[in-house]
Amino acid sequence: MDSVSQANHDPLHLLLVEDVEHDSLLIEAMLHQIRGGPENRVTRARDVAGACREVEAHRFDLVLLDLTLPDSQGTATVRRVARSAAGVPIVVLTGTDDERLGVACIQAGAQDYVPKSELRVPLLGRVIGYALARAREADARRRLEQEVLESSERERQRIAHDLHDDLGQQLTGIGLLGRSLAERLAVRDAPEASEARELTELIRHATQQSMALARGLDPLTEHGAELSSALEALAQRGELMFSIRCDVTRSGEIPSLGSSVSTHLYRIAQEALTNAVKHGRASQVEIALRSLEGGVELVVSDDGDGVANASDEGGGQGMRIMEYRSRVIGATLSVEPGGAARGTRVRCFLPGV
Repeated sequence: MDSVSQANHDPLHLLLVEDVEHDSLLIEAMLHQIRGGPENRVTRARDVAGACREVEAHRFDLVLLDLTLPDSQGTATVRRVARSAAGVPIVVLTGTDDERLGVACIQAGAQDYVPKSELRVPLLGRVIGYALARAREADARRRLEQEVLESSERERQRIAHDLHDDLGQQLTGIGLLGRSLAERLAVRDAPEASEARELTELIRHATQQSMALARGLDPLTEHGAELSSALEALAQRGELMFSIRCDVTRSGEIPSLGSSVSTHLYRIAQEALTNAVKHGRASQVEIALRSLEGGVELVVSDDGDGVANASDEGGGQGMRIMEYRSRVIGATLSVEPGGAARGTRVRCFLPGV
């Protein structure tokens, strides 16, 4: 069975967002013909506010969305529902045949659109089937990407721990033996004493380099899953590398997030800090980790040139990386202007912790 056929046979909970009673009854009758089994359900909302409440309270497989509602019009309707119904496919029902409007709806977050003048049972059935199939394939792709990324992170952590705990300790031990040897040779005024001291210094530099490599591969190597301490270390390195002021604040009782989630949040903060300096020319950055009702929030604020610069090649790539990492851990990411019409504020909210 192909993905479309499978999607057409799975139980369906659909949200119909339509304020016109006649249109709602017609669409529900069509849906009954397409998916008339008792395991299939249709929930109705008459405006965007109601639709957002429904998607926050229930799990839906698909949203059928009218564009013209009492509290929203046009593509703004799609954007509002898409923000609340993250990951749920949206099919727009338009009262016009304007192709440009349909494309704009897809760009705003819809998966497909159907002019109401063309709405028939076979067409609606195909559109729903394809939308569900594409959503299933996208979900499978996201899960695969998450598995690949997590596997990569685990391998990075393994190598970092080997560098830190195995090679680093061996080099430290060799360095101690070298220093002891250099001291004994110096007591005897042996000519090899200077060479032993030079060897000890080389071992010390190799030890530092292995520790630095371990931190680069896994920033939490020295902190376990303790995100706050890792962010403090990030701020200190940021000040040294970029000659800026970087502060870290923490509020509330931060729950244990686990190594994987902590690593992703750390990387988001690291990317935001780098973007602020390299693309926003910031001189001051603040990293805030907060425990809020319903989740944990990471905020990186700067006094740079603002969000406009995030659209350049480097900043745009950095934004995509942060957005991807936030999706992997089930968080939401937003970028907004900073205070006093200057700077950028990057917010990452992780719910349910």
